Amino acid sequence: MTEAGFVTSYFRTSSLVRSNQRGGSCLLLNARTRRSFMQEMTNNTIIRKRFWDKVQIGEENQCWNWTGGRQSKGYGSFGIGNGKTALSHRVAYQLTKGAIPDGLLVRHRCDNQLCCNPEHLELGTVADNNRDAVERGRTATGERNGRAKLTQEQVLEIRKLHKAKRKRIRELARLYKMHPNSISNILKGRYWNFPEVQ
Repeated sequence: MTEAGFVTSYFRTSSLVRSNQRGGSCLLLNARTRRSFMQEMTNNTIIRKRFWDKVQIGEENQCWNWTGGRQSKGYGSFGIGNGKTALSHRVAYQLTKGAIPDGLLVRHRCDNQLCCNPEHLELGTVADNNRDAVERGRTATGERNGRAKLTQEQVLEIRKLHKAKRKRIRELARLYKMHPNSISNILKGRYWNFPEVQ
């Protein structure tokens, strides 16, 4: 894919450009800025070289880690001019595999936020990405959830007491200062869905 194709797809899929690390606000790019940046990318391979110089390229099956700047969530950040940045794994994907279609994002198969190895990158939906996060333990579930009112130990005790028919749902709700619906959802596995520990 040409650099012009990379830039065109980047600006087409993201009408807002991400803010820089200095806290600048997201700005809509005007046509003049877009044109000048596309011309620079089309006529100048220095930007492509500048990008790959910041990637620690290894074997084909290894992660190729981004060594440049990072954003607050840990993803690589590549300056594209005028204080604007793009996520490094998105740039790597577009430079090697082509445009990112509308509604899709670039996911890491390797679960390494800094990886720019095109073989480790794939397109997916937000739902795919969220499913990956749950499967890989990256979501705040159980006690790690900031809104959790119970510990895993308390949840196991609730299930144990109910199963032994020693406490009814209303009694458990009063005991743990929870709503009866919440206790019911815990018992049905809708909340705190983890295997029982014997």
